[in-house]
Amino acid sequence: MSKSIFATIIALACVVILGPRANAEVRLPSLIGDNMMLQQHVNVPIWGTASPKEHVTVTIGKQTASTTADPDGRWKVKLKPLQAGGPFTMTIAGKNRITVRNILVGEVWLCAGQSNMVMTVQQSNDAAREIADAKNYPQIRYYDVKRRASSKPLNDTVGKWVICSPETAGKFSAAGYFFARDIHKTLKAPVGLILSAWGGSNMEAFVRLDVLKSHPESAAYFKLWEQRKAAFPAELAAAEKKAAQAKAAGKPVPTMRTLEGHQARPASIYNAMISPLIGFGMRGVLWAGGKANRGRAKEYSVLMPAMIQDWRKSWGEGDFPFYFCQMANWIPNNPNEHWEELREAMLKTTNLKNTGMVVCIDIGDPHNVHPKAKQEVGRRLALIAKSRVYGMKVTYSGPVYESMRIERSAIRLRFKHVDGGLAARGGGPLNGFAISGADRVFVPAQAVVFGDTIVVQSEKVRAPVAVRYAWEMNPDCNLVNGAGLPASPFRTDKWPLKRSGENPTPSGSETE
Repeated sequence: MSKSIFATIIALACVVILGPRANAEVRLPSLIGDNMMLQQHVNVPIWGTASPKEHVTVTIGKQTASTTADPDGRWKVKLKPLQAGGPFTMTIAGKNRITVRNILVGEVWLCAGQSNMVMTVQQSNDAAREIADAKNYPQIRYYDVKRRASSKPLNDTVGKWVICSPETAGKFSAAGYFFARDIHKTLKAPVGLILSAWGGSNMEAFVRLDVLKSHPESAAYFKLWEQRKAAFPAELAAAEKKAAQAKAAGKPVPTMRTLEGHQARPASIYNAMISPLIGFGMRGVLWAGGKANRGRAKEYSVLMPAMIQDWRKSWGEGDFPFYFCQMANWIPNNPNEHWEELREAMLKTTNLKNTGMVVCIDIGDPHNVHPKAKQEVGRRLALIAKSRVYGMKVTYSGPVYESMRIERSAIRLRFKHVDGGLAARGGGPLNGFAISGADRVFVPAQAVVFGDTIVVQSEKVRAPVAVRYAWEMNPDCNLVNGAGLPASPFRTDKWPLKRSGENPTPSGSETE
């Protein structure tokens, strides 16, 4: 056999065996797949890759949209708004044909943040009952973005859409699931959740690198990251030793994390777990986190709004809702740890358009930084969405401090969101108030409701200057409005505060 004939045979064999790959067949990101949820009432982006200049057609129902892949093989179409319902089937055709089945159309929410968003239904209160009840909600769909970090933006995630059932719901984000269930039951429409969260991570890992670099407040974190890089070799060696010991003992070997893909790296989670989602149709974002940013409240107060605005700009769908959970009450092992200023930073973030905050100061667990009462977290998040997104007449916020006035030896406070009046939960006296004079020494105070105001005073402070409420890690506080929703911790002063003595380096271990 001549060399030319042999070469021809090999070439033909490659075409047969490797044909689809050699022709760069149409491919979809993992987010676009069977059982997926599409956002109703918006233009629906569908995208993927193909051969350069390949013609691609997307069809769902009676709709068809076509485009041509760019020189890099990327393509994207936007379907016209769809109505809630399903199931639907979508076909994507180019040189090959892909069929995506069992699609629902409804409400899609992105769940992001740290461990209290990661915390699952099976870790929550009444887990067995809640998991069994999941059989009633097959129209809730869930996509869990695999945790990974990257120094550069990625194009795809690892994950798949799953249908809510007793076999799957236990591993859903609890806060997200209870929110979704509430919205589903209220709207009678399908609801989809995308979880992109990582326990123990810093908020700076969720922020695009250019945004971090544009804010001087990020300097402290970049410095902490450099310290972490310097300590990495020793930490990795210790992790490798533990992995070797586990292997020798026949136990599961933890996954090693490289410095390149370390979740404490600035923007690393954004690159790997948020960037690939950008453009996917959704209603808004739910966020829970903050503990890893303790001691850096000033930075948080700047970077959290910057992150929200940048995500909105990247999605290009306007000021979509961004609702978040304020940190709950808790007793830390370190008495020098303080979250009061961090809670205040979150409260200030509500000044940003179309944001909302769930106050959790009354539903935490003093002995567990991951409180199990996620049903109430989900309910309160749903209240905000019902009012602000879905136009329902429901009270969605507890009292929020608005202004103060000194009246001789007392201070009168005014509040927003006093729906139904101010009260002490369960009756009795109001707790959690402290008052100070010019000496800045706060003492417990008596607080009495007068209409939509509260008058605060103490015999120990004859010339009061400032008031604080629930200004402790685990305060005894009980101010609510007529809907029973709690007031956010607040202070009327702007005096310097104690800072947490913890957090010498960014969070994140070398193994998962």
